[in-house]
Amino acid sequence: MLAQARRMGLPVLDGVVIPASVSLPALSAGSQALEQRNSGFARAQVTGSSLDPELATAITGAAAGLGDRLVVRSSAPVEGTGAWAGAFASYAELAPTEVELGVRGCWASVFAPDPLERAGATGANPAREGMGVLIQPEITPDFGGVATVNRAGAVTIVAIAGPPAAIVSGWERGRVIVVDDRGSGPEAAVAAIGEERVAAVAELARAVASSLDAHHIEWAEAEGRLWLLQAQAQPRGSDRPPAATEPPGQDPSFDPDAGPVELIRRVREEVERRESTGRSGVTKWEPVLYEIVSAGGMPVDGTPAAGGWGAGPIRLIRDAEDAEQVKPREIIAAMYPLANLAPLLWDAAGVVTVGGSPGAHLFEVAAWLGLPALCGVDLEAATGVSLDELRRSRTFVGAVDGDQGTLGVLDLGL
Repeated sequence: MLAQARRMGLPVLDGVVIPASVSLPALSAGSQALEQRNSGFARAQVTGSSLDPELATAITGAAAGLGDRLVVRSSAPVEGTGAWAGAFASYAELAPTEVELGVRGCWASVFAPDPLERAGATGANPAREGMGVLIQPEITPDFGGVATVNRAGAVTIVAIAGPPAAIVSGWERGRVIVVDDRGSGPEAAVAAIGEERVAAVAELARAVASSLDAHHIEWAEAEGRLWLLQAQAQPRGSDRPPAATEPPGQDPSFDPDAGPVELIRRVREEVERRESTGRSGVTKWEPVLYEIVSAGGMPVDGTPAAGGWGAGPIRLIRDAEDAEQVKPREIIAAMYPLANLAPLLWDAAGVVTVGGSPGAHLFEVAAWLGLPALCGVDLEAATGVSLDELRRSRTFVGAVDGDQGTLGVLDLGL
């Protein structure tokens, strides 16, 4: 998509592309190694592989023409969907002579645990489709971030002084600014980033949206010049209608007086009856559960990160052991929206985080899947218990409104 953007005159850095087809022999060897042993062995096979000498010389020569400090970025065909946001590796601060190692590192990231789990969830096979690589000059941004254009044309900008990596990785919040037909705000955030800079980023985001049908961009400004670093197509996320307490169809087993505990039991029962492959999706009982928790639960505000609604038990994830306990149609809660949480979202009802930014890659995945998401949520205030207690508890149920930025919480143990 960046090549297309460059042809249209949008501000894209110079670069060299290594086609995905070049990676196929190395990825085939990695696939065989994965079958024989494990993820680490597969990655070792790929990073230890050798490129054709003529190709290696051509890559080093082309890279040298871009400068002395380069970035090598993965560009897999599967990344056309937001479900793969942040899945693969990129390498920065490389000399031209180090680029070949960065290329093999990008290829090897196909076999890292997170991409392998995403492959299992989506049914895609990046190793079969190949991994393209983009080599570009590395800039030192004074400001960077992401910007998203909604269907009404409003632009939400998340910006930070310095490179955008801290935002998209999920560690930093940045400044959240909305630009619409009423102007831009909040004022403090606009002042911190700069009014002219905010206007320029919004103009770039809208230009990308109109010319490429890409709603989400990553951008950076260096030495007074604005650059387009990434562009993402519109997510397929469901335009889910507001939840309502209408009985689910004409199911004779529906009890309009059923409480949250019974509704959760029925959600899990329905999920168990479905196909074992693919996503579970919203069950017919969740709209009622959402309304009950929204109406009777403790409300707490957060920052909208992906639209829609969802309801289910809250599962706080702090480590791999917690992740192994996740059940379908739960709300995934975490300290930060880190990309390695993405495989947990396929069967989730929503995602909320204490820290991080709505510009994180994890929320791109949530938006693509149609999951509601919030960041900046005070989970201790919402639940009335410490995070350690919440981690051990199984009594809290949440209702997430990703459009209004609210989380309702009921404690079923009271």
